[in-house]
Formats: sequence, C-alpha cells, structure tokens
Amino acid sequence: MIIGWVHNFRSSDMGNVETWQKRGVGTFAMQSTLTKSKPGLDNVVYAFISDIGMIFGIQDKTTPYIQNTEKNSYRTARPFQWYIFNL
Repeated sequence: MIIGWVHNFRSSDMGNVETWQKRGVGTFAMQSTLTKSKPGLDNVVYAFISDIGMIFGIQDKTTPYIQNTEKNSYRTARPFQWYIFNL
C-alpha cells in the first residue's frame, strides 16, 4: 500500500492511482490533502490515525489512542491559551 498526499498520485510524480491499482497495489490519499480547510488536529492528525485504523483493522487501538491524545492536548493547550490571552 502507498499512502501519500493527493499530489503524489500524479503521473509526473509517483504515478496515478489507476496505474498502481492495475499492479495490485493499494493507494490511500490523505483526506486532509483533498480539501482546502485549515489543518488542525481533528481534521488532519486524528482523521489520519482513524483512517489507518480502519484500513488495517486496528480501530481497537487507534480509537483509544485518539481519545487519550485529545485529552492530553486539551490539558496542554488550555494553560498555554490562557497565558497568551492574559499577557
């Protein structure tokens, strides 16, 4: 399986998706590279981890990992945001 950004799957780069699929190679373009949304933990990092969990059938590991990471990032970001806004 090849995992990459959507622009990696051009004929001028690694080759298009159809070419790889004809060879029996799976491809996955990271969904965050398909949109023009502002990147963040939810729509890039957690989404990617969740997708990998589904692809490889390990949601039992990725789901708790995401939940734990969300809790820790909130605890870390909150004091930092408070400090920045109260300068």
